[in-house]
Amino acid sequence: MKFPKVDMSDEEACSRILIGWLHPGWPRCPRCRAEGRIRNHRDHPDPWRVQYQCERCGCYFNAWTKTRLQGTHRPPSQILRIMKGIVERKSTRQLGRELGCDRGSLALFRRRIQSWVVSIFGPPKKIHEKPRLQMSFGTRQLELTPFIQPFSRNPTISQDFLERY
Repeated sequence: MKFPKVDMSDEEACSRILIGWLHPGWPRCPRCRAEGRIRNHRDHPDPWRVQYQCERCGCYFNAWTKTRLQGTHRPPSQILRIMKGIVERKSTRQLGRELGCDRGSLALFRRRIQSWVVSIFGPPKKIHEKPRLQMSFGTRQLELTPFIQPFSRNPTISQDFLERY
């Protein structure tokens, strides 16, 4: 699954995507699992901070209750940026710089959601190193790794260069 294209400045769109991944059958009470008997308890301008109440058991909850995101104070756009960084194999240091947040707390949050992100998107793709040219200076011959065919698909090596060495 590819990471969806979403405007990260639109918090409502980001929260809808996260709620769709966390709760496919939303709204549902996290305690008694009742559907359809949920009402808004306390409205908030931010859609991910709305409090709900189950009419069946009286449980109060929000969108992050009993999920990996419970207890976080990060906005949905920042959570999606962190998830995208995990999918793209960015380091915690690089993510911290991009988001302007503390690397230590980001590392703890990342560790908490990483297995969930992998379950949604699959394991991150491995970054393969590009084959490198190796030159032996003793014999003055160019030794190519077996992955590169000589004189094809490699515009950086010219015929003049190879004739000189």
